[in-house]
Formats: sequence, structure tokens, C-alpha cells
Amino acid sequence: MQITLGVTGGVAAYKAAELVRRLQQEGFSVQVVMTRGAREFVTPLTFAALSGQKVITDLFGETSGTEANVESAIEHIAVAQRTDLLLVAPATADILAKFARGIANDFLTTLYLATTAPVVLAPAMNVNMWSHAATQENVERLRARGVKIVNPDEGYLACGMTGPGRLAGQEAIIAAVRQTLHAQRDLEGETILVSAGPTWEDLDPVRYLTNVPDEPVVWKDGLCGGGSGGAARRQGCAGERADIAGCARQSGAHQRKNGGRDAPRGHGAVCGVLDRDPGSGGGGLPAGRKACAENETQ
Repeated sequence: MQITLGVTGGVAAYKAAELVRRLQQEGFSVQVVMTRGAREFVTPLTFAALSGQKVITDLFGETSGTEANVESAIEHIAVAQRTDLLLVAPATADILAKFARGIANDFLTTLYLATTAPVVLAPAMNVNMWSHAATQENVERLRARGVKIVNPDEGYLACGMTGPGRLAGQEAIIAAVRQTLHAQRDLEGETILVSAGPTWEDLDPVRYLTNVPDEPVVWKDGLCGGGSGGAARRQGCAGERADIAGCARQSGAHQRKNGGRDAPRGHGAVCGVLDRDPGSGGGGLPAGRKACAENETQ
């Protein structure tokens, strides 16, 4: 899933670099949008190196680089349409006020108005700024619109004061992202057996029947406990692989490998049931010989 990470101009901006890595570890693709103030604390190059994607800093292209064009003029719309979640961390009092009032005078604020994706904000600021009535009013207004607010932690602040205002910890922010996207890791720690791909059934020592998979099979994230036919050989997954030909052998392998698996899942559609009389003409298998049926275990 695609997350757009907005970074605003606060001392906690450096923590957003660590957050990029943490989000990637969770399997998210991250693109960073930086405000002018954020660039006073961290350079765009840092986030470009960590995310592997272009870092967006201006609404109409770099002011000191290439000239603005049509592509840069509508980039906020393209980003708004492809993102699955807008996360702003740290979110300053300024950005909270702009979001609450609908002010759109840079890329991030314009993106906020243009996207229909869920929004998660992690404020970070001075304790007095956080507790100010204006800031709390803006926070409540955003909450009323469905924006998820990750309250700041309490502690010693960069300004020398102590109290609420520190950027929430990574785990709290990640938990808010998961909750908002309904992306609970309910299979974490489970062992999965997956079978997929074509197989073949021997007719005699020379000939065999095979099939072409109905749809491509993608193996990733280590979900490859077993495989039928040659599908597993062509995949780059890190788990244990087993290339198995034939219905009987595949069935036996499933029974052996299912032991200790929490959720076996089979996608190996072998050949259809064959029961042809060789006397009927056209050749075929001996009567009663059943090549195999669709192998589907769940």
C-alpha cells in the first residue's frame, strides 16, 4: 500500500527519517512530501535515499531548478489519487490550523484537500502551543472530520520545557496507521503452506498430461511453504520450496507438510478426471485410471 508522509518544520522532523524505515518494514511504499520549514531541519536527499522515491517539496516545481510545467501543476492531484493514506509526522501547530481551516498554499495542504484517503496526524510542538485553545479547537475540528490524531507524548522538550508535545513513538504511529487502514497483522507468527502452479500426470514412461495455470501466481513475503510443478522454481521467495509432479505425490506431500501448519492453502489445479476405455477409440488410459482431480485444500 502507498503512504504519503508529510514532514513539517519542527525539531522532530529528523524522527520522520526513522519512521520511513519503520513503515517500509511494515510493507508500505512511502513517498515523502516536505514543507519549506521541514527543509530547514532535514534535507530532501535524506528522505529520497531512504524511500527510494522522489521527494516533493514545492507545488510548482523547484523554485531554483526546472521551470514549472503542466505535470508539476497537477502533481498534487496525481499523488492524492494514488495514495492509500496521508500521514503527517511531525504535524506542527501551523499545519493543524491550515488543515482545519482549509488553507491550501503549498503542496502538502493542497494534497490534504485533494485526497479522499484517510488522514493520520502526529502533532509535535511546544507544550504551551499544544495546550493553547486555538490548537485544541483545530484538533477537535479535524477529529470531527474523521482525521486520526496521534496525541503527542509527554516529556522533556527541545525548548527546555516538560509536558505533552513530543512526537509520539513509532509504535503508536504505526498502530494508528494499521488501525486506520484496517491492516492488522493477524497472521503474524503463523506458518503457511501454499501450493500453486501447473503439474503433470504420467500416462506411460514417455507421455504425460499437464495443464497451464488459469492465472499468474505471485509468491512474495516468504509465503511459499511448498509448490507444485515448476512454479516455485521460478519464484524468488525465501521459504522452503518443493517441486512435486503428479496428483498422488502432491496429495502425499500436502499431508506430510500440513503437519504443524496453521493454514494450508492449495491453488494447484491439476488435470481433470480421466476414465476412458481404450476400446472406445482414440487411445486413452486404462479403464478406471483417474489421473487426478482438482487439488484444493483449505
